[in-house]
Amino acid sequence: MHTDAVQLSHEELLLVLGLLKLPTPLALGPRPADGYQALGLGAALGAAGASLVARELASPPARDELPPDPVPALAALARAVALAEGCLFLAERRGAERRTAHLSTYSGTLVLHTCPVPRIHRLARLADRKAATAWLSTHIATAEGAAAPTVRAPVATLASVLEALEAGQVAAAQAQLEAAEVAASSDFIAAVGPQPSRFVLAAMRRLQEAVPVGRASIVLCGSHATWWGASDPDLVELRPLGPAALQAELDELVGWIQG
Repeated sequence: MHTDAVQLSHEELLLVLGLLKLPTPLALGPRPADGYQALGLGAALGAAGASLVARELASPPARDELPPDPVPALAALARAVALAEGCLFLAERRGAERRTAHLSTYSGTLVLHTCPVPRIHRLARLADRKAATAWLSTHIATAEGAAAPTVRAPVATLASVLEALEAGQVAAAQAQLEAAEVAASSDFIAAVGPQPSRFVLAAMRRLQEAVPVGRASIVLCGSHATWWGASDPDLVELRPLGPAALQAELDELVGWIQG
C-alpha cells in the first residue's frame, strides 16, 4: 500500500510508534498515554492493531500472539515525525479556538502532522519546501490590507491589548498601549480590529544532537493588516507585511529547519 497521507487515532499512532520502537514525537508531548490505566491501555492498543489491519495500514501477524506489522508507507511517516532532524511548530489562536501543527523534516522528507479533531492525527508527506510554504501561507491566510504602523511593545502589554480587543474593550486596549508609550497606537488598534488571529512559529533543528538550536516568530492577522515579528520574552516588534512578504518569511523558516 502506498500513501502520502494517513489519518490515525491516538491509540493507533501510539501502537505504531511502539511497534517500530520509535521515540515520542514532539507533537504528542511528554506523556502521550496519560488517562489510561495499564489494562485499559493494553485493550486500546489491541483494538488499534485490529483497526490498522482492517484498514490495510498494517499486515496481519503470522501468529495470533504476534503484533501486526505497519506497512512501509506508514512506517516511513512515523519515522519522519519521531526522528525529525528539524521541526516547525505552528500554534494558532483564533478567539477561543486553539490549533497546532508540526512540520517535520527527516532525511530530506517533509511531513506535516495535524489534528483535524482531538485525538485524531493526520500525517501527510509534502512534496517539497514550496508545498510546505504554500500550506503555511494558505493556513495563515493573510490579506493585502491597508497601510499599518510598525509597533514595538512589551510582550505582556501586547497580549493584554489583544485580549481586550477580543472582549470588545477597545478603549481599554488603547489606554494600555498609550500607558506603555507605544507609538501610533490608535492606527494599530484600528488596523487590528475586533477579532485578530495569532500564530506562533517555533522552529528547531539539530533535534537529534545534544544541543538543538531554535528560533521563534509571531504573526498577527488583524481585520485590515498582518504583522510579523521575532518572538522575544520581553519586547516584540511587529512590522506589517502583505501575502508575498509573509510567504517569503515562511519559506525562509522552512528552509532553516531543513538546514
